[in-house]
Amino acid sequence: MELFFEAEATREVSWAEGSPKDVSSGVGAGVSLRAVKNGRSGFASGTDSSLPGIRALFDRARDAAGATAPDPTRLLPRPLFPAPSIPLNGPRVPAAVRSEEELLKRLKVLERQLLSGDRRVKKALRFSFHEARGAHAIVSTEGVAAAEPWNAVSFSAEILGASGKETETAWGSMEKKSWGELDPRAVVAETRGRLLTSFGARPIRSGGWPVIFTPRVGVDLVELFSQALLADAVQKGRSCLAGRRGKNVGSAMVTFVDDGRFPGGLATSRWDDEGHPTQRTLAVAGGVLRSYLYDTTTARKDGVSSTGNAKRPGREAPPSPGVTNFHLAPGSVPAAVLYRSTPRAFVVRDVIGMHTADPVSGEFSVGASGILWEKGRPGRAVRGVTLSGNLLNLLGRVDAVAEDLTWQGTFGAPTFRVQELSIGGS
Repeated sequence: MELFFEAEATREVSWAEGSPKDVSSGVGAGVSLRAVKNGRSGFASGTDSSLPGIRALFDRARDAAGATAPDPTRLLPRPLFPAPSIPLNGPRVPAAVRSEEELLKRLKVLERQLLSGDRRVKKALRFSFHEARGAHAIVSTEGVAAAEPWNAVSFSAEILGASGKETETAWGSMEKKSWGELDPRAVVAETRGRLLTSFGARPIRSGGWPVIFTPRVGVDLVELFSQALLADAVQKGRSCLAGRRGKNVGSAMVTFVDDGRFPGGLATSRWDDEGHPTQRTLAVAGGVLRSYLYDTTTARKDGVSSTGNAKRPGREAPPSPGVTNFHLAPGSVPAAVLYRSTPRAFVVRDVIGMHTADPVSGEFSVGASGILWEKGRPGRAVRGVTLSGNLLNLLGRVDAVAEDLTWQGTFGAPTFRVQELSIGGS
């Protein structure tokens, strides 16, 4: 039997068009129970963590297990001792308390920063601070006992601009583990700059183009690729990486890492959601697929060890493979050098529809916008084009990776260049 406990407190403070918009907060707690016997597994969850509540969950999970088919690989994990003594980047402490008045004052100052200077910037559609903190714990009859707090703070900005009869919006965000790491001024400045360089956008001609992916778009591709690495998807034939271990899945410039111990990472933790120690997993090295991402059950099916990637979407579902701090490894070239070495390219700054990509075939077709890069310098804005191709073919054509690793949540990417990609435009 395995028990998983979680507790969470959240708060959001937002500002829009010159005045406070919303101030909200919430708390939640609950427990889930897995019962496994003779390869039969049952699961139940609820909010009552008292002894009678847990007994009721056990009865439900036991009944559910009796209705499932036996699976010899479905066993509860056993503890590994000693656990790896890899130091984390400081203690995991709850986010510092900031009053609502202080946060609203900061949002007002940020709006003033946004509107200063260029009259094409019209309004802050929404500025928001979000804070979340909590803890989870896992105990089992196999001897697993692990507990850890967590915390996260974020800032997001949505802004509106106009030039003549043309209007544009832009959105940006940042998420960190503490208020001290969060830089909302940088988010506002970057989003504002993107907005002001988006006016007058029109398509480029259709054909094969060199493409530079900015980190904010690169993380979407990184997230898409990570889903194909999850062992349960691979074992069910729902991944374009099935059967490709040891084979090339990208160019020599491409290395993907899942690092549950990454210093300062949002998903950094000593334990995964089964109580198995986390680790740094080199999934793809120099373009070669080295490892999938496993929890205990999927690892047993492949005859390997768990990579510490058991994740739960919440207490309402049992664990399954998921990512920790997953990223495309940075190169050694400054982004400015990568740009200067590119005579002509389409620089992608936003995409729409990456969630529609087919994880089995790797095929994608997404709307995109950005800027035209010509003669080694930025040119006009681009919109109304479509990027299409195959994810593995795209990764195989990566010919430059910069050093500017940037994180959006638990996914990271640097600036990188693809030798050629099909673009549907004018």
